[in-house]
Amino acid sequence: MESITYNLILCDDEKNITEGVLTYSMQDSKSASATDEITKLAEKNTEVSTFEIKGEITLPEITGSTAVEVSGMSYVSMMGPPISSILISQKQGILSMQFNIIDSPGTHIGGGLSYAKEPMKPAKMWSVLGIV
Repeated sequence: MESITYNLILCDDEKNITEGVLTYSMQDSKSASATDEITKLAEKNTEVSTFEIKGEITLPEITGSTAVEVSGMSYVSMMGPPISSILISQKQGILSMQFNIIDSPGTHIGGGLSYAKEPMKPAKMWSVLGIV
């Protein structure tokens, strides 16, 4: 699949704002059946597909100027865009990012990112908005 690139704006709890870039592509599809409380009450099953995603994120003021390789999973409903995507990396510190597409064409994402320079050190949390 083709890669997707989002220009990111991140804000921490001290109202510091920084920018970055996320580029990723979906790699593989695996089908799974998932249910939640609403579908249990409605006695229906929801089909969800999982896609492996790989890419890189560049956050100059957080991780330095070198792009960080990331990988993870995207959970996609049969009824529309991805429900949620999760990316992680342990290449340059410990980075974890979760995001959702927040509009129908998929041009905007919103989520959160945590980053710690070293294991066992407190991670800094960031709110993330992205646009294609």
